[in-house]
Amino acid sequence: MNSTTPTLRDKFSDADGDTVNGTFQVYDAATNKPITTPAGEGLIVSEFVKPGEWASVKVPAGQLVDGKTYKFRTNAYDGTHYNLNFSPWREFVVDATAPGVPKSVVSETYPENLPGGAVRKQGRFDVDTGVDDARDVEYRIGLADTDDDGNSGNTSTDGWQRTPTTNNGFAAKASFYAAPAEDGNHQAEVRSVDRADNTGATRVYGFASPRRTDTGRAKKIDINLPKPNIGATAPGYHDEPQPAWDWVTVQQNGMVRDGKPQVYRSTGPKSRATVTLTPLAELKRSPEEVARARRQLRLPEYPDPIIKGGWCDPTLVNIKAQMTRTEASLPTQMTFEVTDPASQPPKVYQQMFDVLYMLKTDPESNKIKTWMQIDPRDWSIPAPKLPFPGGANGMILLDVQSWCQSDGCDKQAQDWDFYGGRSRWSGNQDQHIITGVADFEWNGSVNNSAGSKDKDLPRELPLRWWMDWGTTIPGVPDLTGEDEIVSLPTMARCDKVISGKDPGCVLPSYRPGYTINSEAFPGAAAHIWLIQNKHAKKLGKSPQTPLHYLPSKARNAPGQEPENRLDNGKPGNRKAVCGRGFRKHNDTATVMTPNGNPDAISCDEFPFAATYESPGFPAASGGLNPAKNTEYACLECVQTVVAKGDGTREHLYNDTTYDDPKWPALCGRSSMSTYINTQSMQPFGISFAKQFRLLDKDEYWVDPANGRFADCHPSKDEIKCTMK
Repeated sequence: MNSTTPTLRDKFSDADGDTVNGTFQVYDAATNKPITTPAGEGLIVSEFVKPGEWASVKVPAGQLVDGKTYKFRTNAYDGTHYNLNFSPWREFVVDATAPGVPKSVVSETYPENLPGGAVRKQGRFDVDTGVDDARDVEYRIGLADTDDDGNSGNTSTDGWQRTPTTNNGFAAKASFYAAPAEDGNHQAEVRSVDRADNTGATRVYGFASPRRTDTGRAKKIDINLPKPNIGATAPGYHDEPQPAWDWVTVQQNGMVRDGKPQVYRSTGPKSRATVTLTPLAELKRSPEEVARARRQLRLPEYPDPIIKGGWCDPTLVNIKAQMTRTEASLPTQMTFEVTDPASQPPKVYQQMFDVLYMLKTDPESNKIKTWMQIDPRDWSIPAPKLPFPGGANGMILLDVQSWCQSDGCDKQAQDWDFYGGRSRWSGNQDQHIITGVADFEWNGSVNNSAGSKDKDLPRELPLRWWMDWGTTIPGVPDLTGEDEIVSLPTMARCDKVISGKDPGCVLPSYRPGYTINSEAFPGAAAHIWLIQNKHAKKLGKSPQTPLHYLPSKARNAPGQEPENRLDNGKPGNRKAVCGRGFRKHNDTATVMTPNGNPDAISCDEFPFAATYESPGFPAASGGLNPAKNTEYACLECVQTVVAKGDGTREHLYNDTTYDDPKWPALCGRSSMSTYINTQSMQPFGISFAKQFRLLDKDEYWVDPANGRFADCHPSKDEIKCTMK
């Protein structure tokens, strides 16, 4: 029964042909007690009817409960005589709850949300209702809803067909056959009907009966490509110095990463000095200061800088805060001010130093080196501030140490081997420079030695420098003791993850660049360039808009599958983009492979499957560029083909067997040569990821040879140009 106020019926006979009524008695089957009725004892009496016709009663409201089992029995009365014997009990279940949405609908001929069979091709649709009491499945086929309101789009009650289910003891299932009558997008609406005739909610299953040939319409994308030079030498990767992101960002935000103010002030009775550390994006010096530094650094007692590249030469006029994957040059301006409160107005004495801090890691060993130069600035003190007085009465005394702020280092504090020992300056006229080195070693400890993920097997080592200071000024009370200050941290990371390489250390905030061999693989380069420039965030185009590396499922923290396979019924990143509904374009250009093996056609995708930016990576799992429907991310990608073109040059076209591209692009999917596709990225895993010790979610960018697309204008709706 699908109602809590059902109608009960029975037929009665009478030997005399008199009209009869029925007495119905209703009990709760579990408790064997009558329901409450006006006549009492669960009795309900029908109207008189002719013998052999249905006598019926309606159970009063409020007596039956959905989901419970009841029973009833009847006897007859012809107005004169009662039938003293009741009929046998008959049980019924109150089931007023409609089935839910069918669990799944599957069709091999017409895959969900993907291009399928041709017009009028009969396809089988298999339905799993997900419940065991579905008696039938109802379905109807129609054109797809296009109003994007979340409804099926068909409000008519017509057109439903019904097929019975079979039940294996767990869930009722059914199959039906249908064929779309015309080309285009379609939908199958499917719902369950249970034994109580409750009709469930509708599941909408979208599919397409697509065009299988090129329409011949005008191309929106036409990048004229050079002929692939398969033997071309691969270019090097991008490891040139970049701005030291954390260092510069901290300076702009006015706060250090651990939350301490950028300006440190003494608050206790140790001194009256205020020391300010200002991280610099660029250290600027006068030619005279540089000449003095150059003369002193030539002396044999001064340790050589640990970075040999010209980009951080300490004798340069201007030195930028820059880094590579293994080296960093980080300038700081250090200012001392001491106030004499006894004078009126109070006198303020000032001295400024340029501090250059270098660090260097080894990607194939556990060694870490640091180097420091402290250079007093020769400058005129702006009034009303005063220069530190000279002689023994005006001193700045420093005790500086290099600091590895982790027990992952062999030692945490290391004295610099400054020439001359303890560093001190006697007033503004004392312009001597000090330099020193201090080395550390990673002791091999990791975050979780029992783990196997990338997050388990490295160790982060915050590197910074630490300093005690004291000052003396004539007339200012000499307060014994020294105050402390620490620099901003720079993170090194050592790991045991990279297969085939010794443990090593890098600076993980640096973003290396992978370079596509555009001479050998121009089609792959053009596809990447197109999607990078047409994506709203320009993903992977530069170090400012990096991709995030996703290693294998066994290594990445969220356990996301990047490959072209199902994982617990869910598609991996590549399967969601290339493994569903991909069509090899008939005009795809192939190449003669170096080993003479025949080339095939494959699906090229960008952003790559092995990134957190893959559109098949759900946001709930950590994806950074998810499609609306990540299981069918391919539906939101721009479809292109590297085609044979005019016979002399290949072209990257939009694939006109699909809809025209829509900008901005979430992702791209291209039909291209398997050799071009695979070999363009083959060095990534073999050398690039290992060289830069890329771990889970590390940042990198991709250079498709941007200079070769100088004639292409990504701001235009139609991209038509020639790759140089």
